[in-house]
Amino acid sequence: MATSAVAAGKLEIARRKGVSIPEGWLIDGDGKPITDVTKWVRGEGGFLPLGGTPSHGSYKGFGLGLVVGILSGILSGSTIGLLREPPTPETRGNYSDHFFGALRIASFVPVDKFKKTMDDAIEALEALPTLPGVNKVTVPGGYEAEIVQDRETNGIPLEPKVARDLRELAEELGIEYEL
Repeated sequence: MATSAVAAGKLEIARRKGVSIPEGWLIDGDGKPITDVTKWVRGEGGFLPLGGTPSHGSYKGFGLGLVVGILSGILSGSTIGLLREPPTPETRGNYSDHFFGALRIASFVPVDKFKKTMDDAIEALEALPTLPGVNKVTVPGGYEAEIVQDRETNGIPLEPKVARDLRELAEELGIEYEL
């Protein structure tokens, strides 16, 4: 998960569509908001942490990001984003950081009780009222599972430019374009 205010994929989508991004996602070197995604592409901006600004709790997102960086970066033998140099061919492969952890649930609470409480919590979360424009509350993975189901049924939507690029690449390689 991204511990920044937004995942980089959202910036890539905005770049491809040629649209501006909301304030609160990126800042420039002076701490001013960036809404022009091309500045980020040129390396002129940085992500804000979850929460965005101090008045919205960014210190919590910063702390969470730091813990994730330590566990998945430093502990994995790589580094942390702040210390990363621009990638070179020699260092490029070292930026795929991961953290795997395991807990023995029975050391804390009986497994059956844990499972029942988790089921109850999920049911309660998914029954919460929603904000305008939000269909329902889902637990992590629920939204993505719905997307997978929709795309298995209706196909994967492609930006027109991506579809054109794929068609041109297929022609260039002499392979059939089947999209």
